[in-house]
Amino acid sequence: MVIRFPFDILHTICEEVDDVRDLYHIRMASRTLCVAATPFAFRVFDVSNSTEKSAQKVEQLFDTPHMAAHVRAVIYDDTDVVMKEGALEPQCVFFRAPVIP
Repeated sequence: MVIRFPFDILHTICEEVDDVRDLYHIRMASRTLCVAATPFAFRVFDVSNSTEKSAQKVEQLFDTPHMAAHVRAVIYDDTDVVMKEGALEPQCVFFRAPVIP
């Protein structure tokens, strides 16, 4: 027996999920849940200064504009550079994308 929820309810449920890893798991459960969870799973994009993996993430984002459309904030973590310069605490630069109605 398949239970079908209205999409706006699924959207509201996904909006309440705090852990992005949970949103990734929700996306894998079904096509409908993937559509509902995607805007929330990719609203914050983390980029690290020193890893090739982060560079690949940025490249993949630009290659998939339908995913990039959901990004609302980019967090650039330059921890490695700041720590080498002798700062006491790691610092991040936070960019917030304009919300397009």
